[in-house]
Amino acid sequence: MPRDFVTEIVDRLHKNERVRSSRYLGRLWSRLSYMREVYYGRRLAPRFIAIENTTECNRRCPYCPHFWSPRESHVMELPLYRKIIDDLAEIHYEGTVLFAPWDEPLLDPRLPSLVEYAKRQLPRCSIVILTNGDLLTLELFRDLRRAGVSECDVSDHFKIADGRYVISNPAEAVRTYQKLGREDKKRIHFHDLNYKRIRGLDSFQNRSGVVPLINCVSIEKACGTCNLPEMILTIAHDGRVVLCARQWEETPVFGNAGSERLYDIWRKTEFRNARHNLRHGVFELDICRRCGLGDLPEPAQVAKLRSTGPCLEGTGSQRCT
Repeated sequence: MPRDFVTEIVDRLHKNERVRSSRYLGRLWSRLSYMREVYYGRRLAPRFIAIENTTECNRRCPYCPHFWSPRESHVMELPLYRKIIDDLAEIHYEGTVLFAPWDEPLLDPRLPSLVEYAKRQLPRCSIVILTNGDLLTLELFRDLRRAGVSECDVSDHFKIADGRYVISNPAEAVRTYQKLGREDKKRIHFHDLNYKRIRGLDSFQNRSGVVPLINCVSIEKACGTCNLPEMILTIAHDGRVVLCARQWEETPVFGNAGSERLYDIWRKTEFRNARHNLRHGVFELDICRRCGLGDLPEPAQVAKLRSTGPCLEGTGSQRCT
């Protein structure tokens, strides 16, 4: 479809008084505008900025890279964090800031102050905490809300007890939720990770081969394209800007937020080409070709695989068809 034609349609919709006065049509326009920007590579900034404020996690779930390939403990240095937020303020960023793409952000005692700085510099941003809920006490939740958190997304492990895997519930988050009023309850979202339900309706992500799965099907084959790197800009604790929020390995890297402006990294030719190719079904990077969906092996096989370490070459249960 010609670019000028799409641009004209979207712009006309936005100028229409009915669209501007309707919440539903306004959201529709926003989505169309986003799709136009993504499809034609014109997006000036991603919808989400994922910041790894800490590399730690207090859990070791078998579907997570922390279980298969533990990392050393690090936190993002405060000057680096502030530079990232200041870079976003420079372009008047109005998207969503996420803590954290791979880890448990609540393990970082600085989190309320980090959120407060982000909200002060980016008043029109949403700030979302991705957490397993174990540390989400009522006091901490209120501190985060006062600092400017929009919502806490809690991984819901309820009723995972099928004789294969038993993963404890986010009990602290549940206790906190039960003590909240109606409005504050809207700020905690429980995401259902019920194992039986996932096994029947969906699949686990292999994090480009780090998590060994059975019946693994590549994203290239299952979906044909991938827009994740276009939607989320992911920044590791040391400032590395990586391809996407599913990347557990150290490479590829497209820049460092400590020494470069985020906007400049986002607009780099190499980075833009990688995102463009994935949008159009070209999985040229090895990390993308290894990316897939599948089921967890039986516990005995998990124990055996874990003893030998993760295989990043896609052999055995890690192979994606």
